[in-house]
Amino acid sequence: MIAETLEHCGGAVAVAADRLQVGKATLYEKIKRYIVVKGEPSER
Repeated sequence: MIAETLEHCGGAVAVAADRLQVGKATLYEKIKRYIVVKGEPSER
């Protein structure tokens, strides 16, 4: 859901955070924890 929302917001974290109804700091933490980068899931 996070990746999809970020894509729809053109990568704008502040806008995505508003749409997901979470704070920017929370969204950054979730991005760091859950988003797949270069085909590899985060190790956290």
